[in-house]
Amino acid sequence: MPLDKQTLDERCAALLRDRIVSGALAPGARIVEIPLAAELGISRGTLRAALQRLVHERLAVRAAYSGWAVSAMSPQDAWELFSLRGALEGLAAGLVAGKAAEPDLEPLRSAFAELERSCRGRPVSSADVAFHRTLVGLARHERLAEQYSLLAAQIERYVAASDALIGNAAVLAQHEPILRAVLAGDAQEAEALSRRHAQESGDELLTRLHFESRRTA
Repeated sequence: MPLDKQTLDERCAALLRDRIVSGALAPGARIVEIPLAAELGISRGTLRAALQRLVHERLAVRAAYSGWAVSAMSPQDAWELFSLRGALEGLAAGLVAGKAAEPDLEPLRSAFAELERSCRGRPVSSADVAFHRTLVGLARHERLAEQYSLLAAQIERYVAASDALIGNAAVLAQHEPILRAVLAGDAQEAEALSRRHAQESGDELLTRLHFESRRTA
């Protein structure tokens, strides 16, 4: 559907971000300004501003003489994101578990319930990331939340790729112990499980990306 002519470049960026995260725009795919601007019903200037946002988020690249493209998914990028993801989400889980006696963990139960519903045949990456976003929010650590927000789109893109590899049942099985540890107030276990979840997800994707890079070399 074309975008409303009154929307700003943020909304255009959000739409393109969703396409990239979902895989509708594949890694390396060219982004051609004229047809895309016509499809969305926006000016090329607005589209360029939106694409610059995605470049800043490392979801798109612009090369001289070749225009715009969706950024590639490399093993190095995957390792950096999943190692950093584990550190941030592990810290959040530990902090929230330390506050388990407080009556404010219903959002986390709701996020896990949504993840369960999503696992019934739908792609689960959005619900997966939402579960961890909820933990980050409940940690009440402003700088942690700021850093996680800066990486959120990149993280979701790689989470979508890794979740597709391990399957919905495995994704749910990785999150249930994290929820139990947080609700039980076991900060050390909650942090360790969150880090392990990020590591296992990252390892699956790294294996695939290394295989693909060798195949195309």
